[in-house]
Amino acid sequence: MRESIRCIAAAVALVLLLAFTGACGGPDWPWVFQTVEGSASLLSVSAADSKHVWAVGGGHIYFFDGVSWRVEVEKLEVEPQDVAAADASHAWTAAG
Repeated sequence: MRESIRCIAAAVALVLLLAFTGACGGPDWPWVFQTVEGSASLLSVSAADSKHVWAVGGGHIYFFDGVSWRVEVEKLEVEPQDVAAADASHAWTAAG
């Protein structure tokens, strides 16, 4: 489980690094690269800001609070395929 979370954290950091490079104006954002161990099935990531990030994959919904990742929901009957953060308190997922 920790390997999956580390992998997801690294993938999210990379996606957000690429997405926010122009918006942030330089290397002063709080994201850091983490080592990737094992494999994960990350399908979608969405962030309201740097402390409210959601990711889905492998039947789980993950949340990043600016410090660490945690599993919000696990082993869903239908696997979420996409996630969209509406604001810091709300995110929507869609399953296919």
